[in-house]
Amino acid sequence: MSGAAPDALIRVAIEVRSDLETVWAAWTDPDIVARWWGGWMPGAAPTMTFENAIGGAWRFAMQLDSQEQWVGGHVTQLERPHQLGLTFAWEGTEAPATPVKL
Repeated sequence: MSGAAPDALIRVAIEVRSDLETVWAAWTDPDIVARWWGGWMPGAAPTMTFENAIGGAWRFAMQLDSQEQWVGGHVTQLERPHQLGLTFAWEGTEAPATPVKL
C-alpha cells in the first residue's frame, strides 16, 4: 500500500453470530481453521499448527496459484475466549510481521 505509514492502524469490525467458544476455536483450533481459511480449493489440504501460549508459534500453509504458501507468527495475547493477539507474516518475504488483535 503506497504512502501508508508503517504503523498505520486498520480497524475492522465483524459481527459473528455464534458463541464465544466457537469463534475462539475458529481462530485457534488447527482442524477448524483449516476448514475456513485456505480450504476453499478442491484437493487443497491446508496445514496449521498453533501453540496455545503467549510466545507460542503458529504456522499455516495453503495453496495459492498452485504453490504452497506459508504464513505464521507468534501469540502475543491470550485471554480465552475474549482476546487473542498474534503477529502475522508471510514466510520468505522481507515484510515485517503485522500485529493482529482479535
